[in-house]
Amino acid sequence: MTPSAAVMLPVPEQQGPVVPSYVQALISLDEDAVRDLIGEPEFVWTQVGSAMWRYRGQACFLDVFLYDGQGVTFVDVRGDNIDDATRANCFRGLVEARAATG
Repeated sequence: MTPSAAVMLPVPEQQGPVVPSYVQALISLDEDAVRDLIGEPEFVWTQVGSAMWRYRGQACFLDVFLYDGQGVTFVDVRGDNIDDATRANCFRGLVEARAATG
């Protein structure tokens, strides 16, 4: 009897975390593109070379971080008892509100 050959299973490729579609929609956009998509922010905080724009949804806040020459580099959706579905709905609501106002 011959020894059995080792079975080589393919190693899955390392994949990073799943990036929500609302983050993908904003990353790298410049200021004009963000305004076109979700309008004027409710609050703007600036520091040399960067800015944070805050938008208020019905039950959440969307913070968009922009850096000179890079556009949007980070997005945060916050609120009470918020989960991934609520975050996506918050973003969708902001985009739909902007579309409705033209």
